[in-house]
Amino acid sequence: MTHPQPTLAFRCARDDLQANLNDVVVVAIDVVVVPIDVVVVPIEVDVVPHTLIPSALSHDVCLHFLDVPVKAVLAPVGSRGDVQPMVALGQRMRGAGHDVTLVVAENFRALVEGAGLPYLYGGRDVESVVRERGEQVKNPLTLLTIARGLVDQQFAALDDACEGADLLVGSLLLTAGPSVAEHHGIPICMASYFPAGIPTRELPSPLVGRASGPEWLNRASWAAQAFVVNAALRGPINQHRVRRGLAPIVELQAHALDQCVGLLATDAEVGPAPSDWGGRVHVTGFWFLDTPDPLPADVEAFLDAGEPPVYIGFGSMPNDDPVARSEIIAEACTAVGCRAIVSAGWGGLGRGIAGSRIKTIGAINHRLLFERVAVIVHHGGAGTIAAAARAGVPQVIVPHLFDQFYWASRVETLGLGPPALASQFRGSALVSALRVALEDKAMRARAERMGRRISAYSGADRAVAVLERVVAGTVTATAHRDERRG
Repeated sequence: MTHPQPTLAFRCARDDLQANLNDVVVVAIDVVVVPIDVVVVPIEVDVVPHTLIPSALSHDVCLHFLDVPVKAVLAPVGSRGDVQPMVALGQRMRGAGHDVTLVVAENFRALVEGAGLPYLYGGRDVESVVRERGEQVKNPLTLLTIARGLVDQQFAALDDACEGADLLVGSLLLTAGPSVAEHHGIPICMASYFPAGIPTRELPSPLVGRASGPEWLNRASWAAQAFVVNAALRGPINQHRVRRGLAPIVELQAHALDQCVGLLATDAEVGPAPSDWGGRVHVTGFWFLDTPDPLPADVEAFLDAGEPPVYIGFGSMPNDDPVARSEIIAEACTAVGCRAIVSAGWGGLGRGIAGSRIKTIGAINHRLLFERVAVIVHHGGAGTIAAAARAGVPQVIVPHLFDQFYWASRVETLGLGPPALASQFRGSALVSALRVALEDKAMRARAERMGRRISAYSGADRAVAVLERVVAGTVTATAHRDERRG
C-alpha cells in the first residue's frame, strides 16, 4: 500500500499565538512555577482547527473509503479511560475489515483479548506507577517523570509493532509515537478524549488544573507546557531519533502537531471543540466499548434488593487515606438515606465499609451498572463522563487533576449535575450535592435527554471513516497547507 507522507494535519498557521515567558512574571501550573528567567526565547504555541464529521455518519452507517484492509497499530497509554475507548475503536475497525493490533500495558491484556483483538506488550502499566507514587501524581512534574520513564519501552514496543503497518493511532501520552511513525513512513493519528488536550486560546493547558481562564493565561499555560515537556522528554526522544537516522526535534509540541492527524473523541455538545481550531481536528463523538460481561451475581442481588443506589467511584485517582474517605462516604449516604455502590478503583476506596445498604465493587461493566443507579459520583475522567452521559443519569463530579476540572465545569454548565466538590470534600458537601442530584427533576430530565441523543450514534464508526481517509491520502498535510494558503 502506498502511503502519503506522514506529515498530516492538525496544525494551522501559527497566527499571533506566540508566548514569551519573559513577559509573564510567574506562570503557576498547580504546583509547577516557571520563573521569568527560565526562558529567554519565544515559544510558539500552535492553535489547531477541528471539523465535525458529517452527521450522515450515524450509528448505523459507516462510510468506507478503502477497498483493501488497513493494517493498523493502536497504542493507548494511561488508565482504563485511555485504553477502553481505543479497544472500542479497534473492534469497529476490525468490523470494517481491517487488521488491528493493540499495543498496551500488561494490565489491559485481558481487556484487549476479551474484545477479540491481538495484544502486544506496550511497556510498564501506569497503574503500578500511580500506586507507587500515590497522590504525588497530582503534580504535573511527577506525570512528566512517569512519561520520561516510558519513552524507551514505547520505542521498543512500537518499532516491532509498526513493521509493515499502514497506520499508527495513539493517545496523548504516546510520546514515542510521532517519531516511530516518521521512521516507518506511516501516518499517525492522535486521539484526545478532552478538548483541552490540544492547544487553544479558549482553554488552559490541563496541567493548570482549572476549567478556564483569561486568554493571556491560556496562552501562557500552553507555552509553559511546551517548555516543561521539552525539558523532560526531548533528550530521550532525540536519542532514539538519532539512532534511527532522524533529525533531532527542536520543539516536541510543534513536531507532534505537524506530524499527527487529530481525533477528538468527545461528544460535540458535552465537550465542544474550541472555535479557534478551524477545521482539522476531527470531532467524532465518544468511543464506547460494549462488552457482553454481565454484572456479578452479588451486584445484581444488591440492585434488586431496594431503590436504585448512588454510584461513588474515583477510578484511577490515588488516595493516601482510603479508610477515612470511605467513612465520610458512608456517613453521607446514611444522612441522605440512600443506598450506595462504591467502586474501589486504584485508590482502594470502600475499605472498612460494612452494612446492607452499601456495597463495594471492583472493575465492572459501567454500561450495565450506570443504567440502574440514581446518581453517579466520580472524579470526572473522560471515560466515566462519557459513560455517565450516555446512561442519562445526574452526575456529581469530584475533580482531582488535569482535564477533570474542565469536565466538572461542563457538567454544571449543561445542568447535568450540581457544582463540583473539592477532591478532599467534607461529608456535609457530599450530602448537599447528593440531595440536589437525587431531587432535582429538571436535572434528571436533562440528563435523560442527553443520554438518548448520545446513544443514537457511534463515534467509533465516525473515527473509522476518518482513519480510512487518512490512509487513502484524502486527509493530508498538503491539502491543509493549501487550505491555509487560500
